[in-house]
Amino acid sequence: MVHTILVDQISRALKDCASRRFFGREHSHSQMSRTDVSGQIELPMENPLTMESPSSGKMFSTNKKRNSEARDLPPRGSLKYKKTQIISVLSQENNIAEIRPIQEKTQDSTSTTTLETLDYAPGNLPENEIRNLFLILPLPLVPKKIRVLGQFRKTYIIAENDAGLVLIEQRALHERLIYDTYVESLQKKEVKIQTFKISLLLELSPQESVLLEQSLVPLALSGFAVSPFGGSTFAVDSIPECLSEDQVEKVVREILDRLALFGKRGQNEEILRDVCQVVSEQASMPYEQELGQFEMDCLLAQWEELDSPMASIKDLPLLVEFSQQELEKRLRR
Repeated sequence: MVHTILVDQISRALKDCASRRFFGREHSHSQMSRTDVSGQIELPMENPLTMESPSSGKMFSTNKKRNSEARDLPPRGSLKYKKTQIISVLSQENNIAEIRPIQEKTQDSTSTTTLETLDYAPGNLPENEIRNLFLILPLPLVPKKIRVLGQFRKTYIIAENDAGLVLIEQRALHERLIYDTYVESLQKKEVKIQTFKISLLLELSPQESVLLEQSLVPLALSGFAVSPFGGSTFAVDSIPECLSEDQVEKVVREILDRLALFGKRGQNEEILRDVCQVVSEQASMPYEQELGQFEMDCLLAQWEELDSPMASIKDLPLLVEFSQQELEKRLRR
């Protein structure tokens, strides 16, 4: 009898030790119940699982499945919303990307300044500076009656004055500035030239040779030192400073084409006008040229110094003005 009691107590002690190992000491005393006959432990179940599913008959937890589905979903309105926002911003930037606004700068009250005073010497200018930008001495850098707002499609300068908005075709403006300064230098016989160490040879047709020989005097006044070299070949020793060496043949041939088309042989005044137009067209900036604030300010400042001409060298308008009243009327203000 004693032996049976000892065996029963040892068995209960071993089971109690195993219960504390798995469930903890407190759990073993409060949650577990023992049977009086066999000493077996009954484990309680707080949330018993649903034993049957109406659809499949398998065991599953409904709460567990709902939590896993919510965890697999992306955060509400985060990545998708940002992506659509970026796309909409890019589309708006593409629509207005052609207009480049310029930061406003403080303008001096002085009328004219030189390159040295504002540290705009040629060595300090941007790499993409345009040729023949500086045409007047002393060089005005800031316009007094007009303010640059930006550039549109590398073709037009957007500006404002007291009357309203001004849209200026930048190439036509540059051509007109070169033309006016070139004509003035011709009248004063102060055309700046560049001389070649080795003469450039031009091979012309017989008809072109005759036209060129008859136009040597006005060409010399314009800065072109051309002389016969033998046969239909001519040597060019100097050209106007505003041109480059690779433009010589194109400029000479275009001048001769105009002389042949309009029959201006021996009319020096008409020949000089044609020469000035051809030189101005070839010496000006390309049709599409990206300009910075300094270049646009410089062009408009020189335009003001030359009395603000309104027509191009082809006698076409080089700008369009929109008054404030006209803008308000169109916008129904």
